[in-house]
Amino acid sequence: MKAVVDRNEFAEALRKAGRALSMKTVGTLNGYRISFRSDGKSYITGTSAICRVRALFEADVETEFEIVVAQEVCEIASRLAGADIAIEESGDELNIRSGKTRVKIPVLEVEPPDYRTAYGEGGFEAEALAAAVHGVEHALAPEAAQNVMLTSIKLNISNDGLRMEALDGIRIAVRGEAEGNELLIPGAAMKVAASLFKGAVKVEYTDDVVTFSDKDTIMDCSWNQFKAFNTSKILADTDVIANISFNRMELMQAIQLVMVITTNESAKKIWLMVENGTVSLSSSTRKGGIDTDLDASINGDTTLSPILLNGKFLLEALKSVEDDEIVLEYRGCKAPIIMRGEGYVELILPCYPNA
Repeated sequence: MKAVVDRNEFAEALRKAGRALSMKTVGTLNGYRISFRSDGKSYITGTSAICRVRALFEADVETEFEIVVAQEVCEIASRLAGADIAIEESGDELNIRSGKTRVKIPVLEVEPPDYRTAYGEGGFEAEALAAAVHGVEHALAPEAAQNVMLTSIKLNISNDGLRMEALDGIRIAVRGEAEGNELLIPGAAMKVAASLFKGAVKVEYTDDVVTFSDKDTIMDCSWNQFKAFNTSKILADTDVIANISFNRMELMQAIQLVMVITTNESAKKIWLMVENGTVSLSSSTRKGGIDTDLDASINGDTTLSPILLNGKFLLEALKSVEDDEIVLEYRGCKAPIIMRGEGYVELILPCYPNA
């Protein structure tokens, strides 16, 4: 059984499918499943416990066949010099030839797990998908947390767009405003999806599987059926005591300055203070203290109780948006700080002095 493929196209399909294999999770298949088809829709599949990625490529095929080969085939294909690659299965070996190079690799007997075809509706542009994932991923808890709610992204999908939410128990990040069906999807799978697709992305789903696809790439992953977290009440635009407006870059520089003294402090605690219309940031440890005044405008009370924040989390929220001017909503020293703009919301819970 033989096939001839374009080297660049084949290598790119291997790279895409390899995004699933790169996820070091229990149940990750250690090879690629390559399906050579005569209808022009040959594809390569990479499978992990979290998701499955199928990348399409064209092949000149005499007889349809399917094989599973080791991951090394990806690097081999990328290093071959010829424009085309001739592939032939011979018993338990795969013979690869391109230009002056000949390669033999074993065919694996491992079969990847089966996935059901997903059906449903929804869609958006790949650029919007990537921007939303990159916008909320800083608020995901580490995978080691092993808490589905805190390591997943809530995706609201419709034909009009998308909305994503992530939280780690201390902060919440939201991108987009679309309302639709809610799917709670592993954050690791959404990070893969953010880098795979181009152009229009179609979304289909069943009770437990969601499928993302564009014209030449398909990704399946599981989603959780139980009720996703509801953030509407905590993110409501109510009970605001003061809106404090900053230049985003200046605020970031000030946070980085006052955090210098907290380099070896895990919490990176900084104080935000407003007194008689003057806004300042400060930090204090056994090594000393730093405080700096900020150019800011205040809409509301001009003297507020100081609020203690995790400077690292506030800095990550600021880095995730592009607005020149941002507004922090102050609700009290024991209430969350909320940053809200067009298409995004960021919430950070306060720290406590004795924490």
